[in-house]
Amino acid sequence: MHSKICKDLPKFTFFGTCLSIAMAPHYANAGTTDFQDYFFNVCQQQSPNEVDDRLPGLCFNVPALPGDLSTDSEASLNPSQMLSSNDAALGFARANARLQRERKQNPKGGSSGSETPIGPFSFWVNARGQQEDSKRAASFGTERGYDSDGRAFELGIDYRVNDRLVIGALYAYEDSELDFLGELPGINFAPGNSAGSKDSKQSALSFFASADLNENWYLQAGAGFSRSDNDFSRNSLYQEASRSLPTISSRTAGSADGESQWFSINSGYSFYADQWTFTPYLALLWANSEVDGFSERDLSGTGLNMRFSKMERDSQIGNLGINVSAVFNQDFGVLIPQLRLEYEKEFDRDPQLMSASFVQDSSNTLYQFAGESPDDSYINMGLSLTAILPHGWMPYVEYQWQGSNSSFDRSQWMLGVRKEL
Repeated sequence: MHSKICKDLPKFTFFGTCLSIAMAPHYANAGTTDFQDYFFNVCQQQSPNEVDDRLPGLCFNVPALPGDLSTDSEASLNPSQMLSSNDAALGFARANARLQRERKQNPKGGSSGSETPIGPFSFWVNARGQQEDSKRAASFGTERGYDSDGRAFELGIDYRVNDRLVIGALYAYEDSELDFLGELPGINFAPGNSAGSKDSKQSALSFFASADLNENWYLQAGAGFSRSDNDFSRNSLYQEASRSLPTISSRTAGSADGESQWFSINSGYSFYADQWTFTPYLALLWANSEVDGFSERDLSGTGLNMRFSKMERDSQIGNLGINVSAVFNQDFGVLIPQLRLEYEKEFDRDPQLMSASFVQDSSNTLYQFAGESPDDSYINMGLSLTAILPHGWMPYVEYQWQGSNSSFDRSQWMLGVRKEL
């Protein structure tokens, strides 16, 4: 590594050898622990005569080797927040595909059979909330831990073409907030509770078709796309290696547009025992998400704002599960509780790859960094209750959560109503 080479050189060869390193192509492959080497590389490209400028000033106005950071500051300055840039979009695609699937699997979506009369048109509206907390360590992980909350509104309509075929469309809007955990305190190093945030507003339109192959088998397919507005902020602390100078707080912010597409297909088989219905099913989802590259604004005058490459990620998810529901007749209508249990497997989701550079670095030295391979298999569980009331009204409530996921704790609630027209 460049830092180790320069630190170990005798004084009379230091400048000559480091000059040759500086004249090499300005490109640094880096993971989290390599940010120090990247910052050494950046500072080697700066001029000591420009110390009044913000970035060179941080490089040279230090008692240690130019660009030498404390280990705490290495973790703090590393822009690993951006590795989570596509998480909200992929989660949004997963939620939309699941909603289409559940529309077929239970009465709130108009399942076929004798559970509820079906009109030619159906209209439904949902309010949904979700929470996601990552289990990553606050410092020194490849990706940062975060807490996330989101709220969504969904509006759908479907049309029964004939006894076997239903087509429909769904509009969804989601507002999510993601707060990154701050680093752990260190020697003369006191970070805040938050290392930044990401706010995302997404709108999506999707279409689906559901066909009853016979009295038991069904097949459903759906596709959709979304656009997003994303606001990013990063809070970090600059501290040189000797820890003798005061730390410098850096705040940066930026905005970027994004888009995603997805396609899903699922099939299930229902069988009955008295008032009980059992529906094992298999579902597949493919999703792609992109967030445009952007340059941060320097809110604190430190020169530590960066520009980022476009961020893209694919996800392929398979679900194998079973729905168990029962019908209970009441004086006011029908109650249908339901339990869902499924195994979810994510295929071929490679770590997020990104590149970044400091806006003030005229040499455009690139920092290449990558995220983690996430936990790719877990268990999803859900409980719901649907009421079938007179005049085609069907309110429902649902709660679902995820278990055995070593990377995240996830939960979601949903309230909604469907009306036969």
